[in-house]
Amino acid sequence: MGILGNERWLYPQACENRQNPNIYKVFCTLFGDPELITNVTRAGLMRPTKDVYFQSLNTTEDRENWKTLSDWLHLDMNPLTGRSTTYGFEHVAEGHFEPSNNPLSAQNKPTNNGMRVRKLQAILALVDCREQDGGFHAVPGFQHYIVTWTKQNQKLCLHSNQSRDPTTVQIPRDDPIREHIQRMPIRKGSLLVWDTRLPHGNYPNNSNQMRIIQYLHMAPIADEALRPFPLSKEDLPDNFQLTELGEKLYGFKSWESDKAKCRFQEERNPEILDQATYEQQVRDLMKTKCQTNKNN
Repeated sequence: MGILGNERWLYPQACENRQNPNIYKVFCTLFGDPELITNVTRAGLMRPTKDVYFQSLNTTEDRENWKTLSDWLHLDMNPLTGRSTTYGFEHVAEGHFEPSNNPLSAQNKPTNNGMRVRKLQAILALVDCREQDGGFHAVPGFQHYIVTWTKQNQKLCLHSNQSRDPTTVQIPRDDPIREHIQRMPIRKGSLLVWDTRLPHGNYPNNSNQMRIIQYLHMAPIADEALRPFPLSKEDLPDNFQLTELGEKLYGFKSWESDKAKCRFQEERNPEILDQATYEQQVRDLMKTKCQTNKNN
């Protein structure tokens, strides 16, 4: 799939990218709201598969078995229930992997409804991602037809709601919308943003170049389905410097509005707090092991 594990990317540059003023301005413009929060999530990587140079062998070889899925297309939202991915944020209502109890009326709930509240996702290119390097593809304009598509695919959406990942709908291989897939190469340093109502996915690398991106999403603090993931400042790299903007995007400080101040005081989700504590313990253990190996 081209996704690099499930660990949160807390490297200095990744943390810096999340508080980059230019990236923030893009999301401000698209949401029409300056009071935003950022998610803290992972990276994407695709190994080269053609004419790969192996120094130890002093030869180049193809690696077809390194290719990712060729037809991966999905929605990070179940359009029947309205439930959207909360990955990288703290969820307020149902958890990311919890099905809706009454899916046919789930859209009546006030929180986490991607059919009523705009949700955006994005990737940041860390290298030039040419078309032959594999990468992102989507069905542009699908958000204008998603209601009709959902009515035609209600059984699929109901099945997805009962799956291991109820906020994801995998698009069938014979769905005619696949005829409208467009590949989207992007240059290093470019940000590609899409509406969560767009079917999207990755296609395989077919070159001798690496494809590396960072998943980077933002949302308005007014989105009552989400809160910043509960990192502590000790979770951040020692050589990373939070800015005033970063303090607010990461959730260490409140924005100025009454709504934001109220949300800043909300009781945190104990399930996510436990998850954050566990992840912190794992990172501390890894740091200790690395230091021990370094000393030896």
